[in-house]
Amino acid sequence: MLISLFDQYNTPTKSLLRSLKTAKISTLALFCQYDGVLPTGAISPFTHFAVDKSSSIKGRFFNQVEMPPFYEVRHENPDYASIYHDGFLRGKVFYRAGSFREARAVTWYSLEQKETKTDLYNQVGVLYAQQYYEQGKICQTAYLKDGQETILINEKTGRITLYHEGKILQFLNLSAFVLYFLEDLEQVREDSQFLINSLSYPLFVLRRKLNTPAATLFWQETMSQIPGNMVDELKHNVALKQIVFEERAYLERVQKEFPDTWLALNYLSPIGEFTARKTSNKQALIVTQSDVLLDFDELLSEFPQLNFVVCAKTNMSDKLYTYQKNHDNLILKPNISEREIEKELSQADFYLDIHQGMEVDQLIKRAYEANLLILARSQTAKNASKELVFPDKDELFQALGQASQSLLSYKKMLLQQQEQKGERTDKKQWMKIVCE
Repeated sequence: MLISLFDQYNTPTKSLLRSLKTAKISTLALFCQYDGVLPTGAISPFTHFAVDKSSSIKGRFFNQVEMPPFYEVRHENPDYASIYHDGFLRGKVFYRAGSFREARAVTWYSLEQKETKTDLYNQVGVLYAQQYYEQGKICQTAYLKDGQETILINEKTGRITLYHEGKILQFLNLSAFVLYFLEDLEQVREDSQFLINSLSYPLFVLRRKLNTPAATLFWQETMSQIPGNMVDELKHNVALKQIVFEERAYLERVQKEFPDTWLALNYLSPIGEFTARKTSNKQALIVTQSDVLLDFDELLSEFPQLNFVVCAKTNMSDKLYTYQKNHDNLILKPNISEREIEKELSQADFYLDIHQGMEVDQLIKRAYEANLLILARSQTAKNASKELVFPDKDELFQALGQASQSLLSYKKMLLQQQEQKGERTDKKQWMKIVCE
């Protein structure tokens, strides 16, 4: 069985798991760390040894968290609710990202408004850990099983204590703890092949576990210079047998600098990430927290055949409403919900990254995966590797004009957008490189 050993359940890991699933490559996903969310079937040492199992598929709503009698909780902020007792703030319930007011963490305060403890709830509403403070900093994290402290982490030293089957086991660090976890799992055998996407804990663990190199590293990060741990493996591989790059330029760079490495070096693009959609070439979407949209008045006048939908999670300024009065093809949607944003992404053909200020809720990535053509100005581009970026309005207007009038031009630009890091690969290539 192919064993995937990840550090955290983050965006790159989700992308890699999606590609493996699309390629129909079976893998057991293991995670060194745990923050309350794992994909179905995945295991971490914290869920293996401590966290109570639950059949629930829902998280815990903010007013269902455990609290003392006569305490009350009030939803007062998009990100958290406040807990009061006798008029004093005694805690905050922080919401899980992307949920509707589901509790992720509850931080408790003393009457002097200093943090005393944080209760951590997982994706199915189980209280799985508690963190304790000393002089404003977390000093210990305790993972619970049946309400009992089963795994203790000394946050000052990194030491981990495990209470398991009547024994008290001590580990110097997370790497040692994860190594013990792997040895305790029946699915992990001597001949297991491994896949990792991090040069930190997964690599540290496999360097201690493997007798011969048997791991594939998927490199999904940016690379201003070749990391030291990668250089070590390229020169004298201990754990790795192969490195797979998501960006062809990085592959070519490593091949050039290490022509004699024993490691296999390959390239695979993510697969299964794009939503199938029909294109009408009639609607452009902008999600912004700013009313500074470059050359927007001229854009609305230049393309009367396009509908421009501008969304914001807050109220909008008079400046945008003035645009709306002057242009029938502008639709404004203030105070939009997450569900409404998803609907707009499914209906749009273009995403325009022309607003100044910060990106809203990873909208570029989401538009990219929704298979929208994303056009940006160089002054405002938030994620250039997933956009077509133009130095001035004339070039952007020209591209938008061509793509909105010709489906063939639209598809060519979309492919150009998707192949900026390298050509697209398919399921057979994934199967060949990962499994052979």
